[in-house]
Amino acid sequence: FIIKKDINTVWHKYKTISLKDTYSGHIVKLGFVYSKKKRKIYYINDKYDGIKVGQIYFIRLNLLGGIKKLIVAYEVTKIDNNNKMIQFCYINNGISQGSQQIYLYKTKEGFTKILHKTYYKSRSKLRDRRLYPIFHKRIVDELHHNLMNSLSLN
Repeated sequence: FIIKKDINTVWHKYKTISLKDTYSGHIVKLGFVYSKKKRKIYYINDKYDGIKVGQIYFIRLNLLGGIKKLIVAYEVTKIDNNNKMIQFCYINNGISQGSQQIYLYKTKEGFTKILHKTYYKSRSKLRDRRLYPIFHKRIVDELHHNLMNSLSLN
């Protein structure tokens, strides 16, 4: 993804975007976020002070037009302000094991390039090779487009 904003603006937005703005799409719906540090639950309309290490996100994925619904949980495991990277990992005992990393890079034009890396594995080769990549791309696209839309409104 390329966002026509400077990297510091985009990085700040990634860390502070509201839950409502992040999860306002058709595919991904927020259940709640649990902060282990604060021992607090955040729902979509709650005042939220941004992404932090140790937060656990519980989301519902509406796949195939909502016919198939999956519940997914992941924990934020690293936020690297120097390298502009956020990492989160799937919660143990889920369908898939793995992690995702979001990197921000400054382009030569002064814009921001977003690179979203995903590492995953499940017990099903069919799921890993055929299903996961298709649905994962749609989910990631929706979340990053929500962020881009939020940036254009400010």
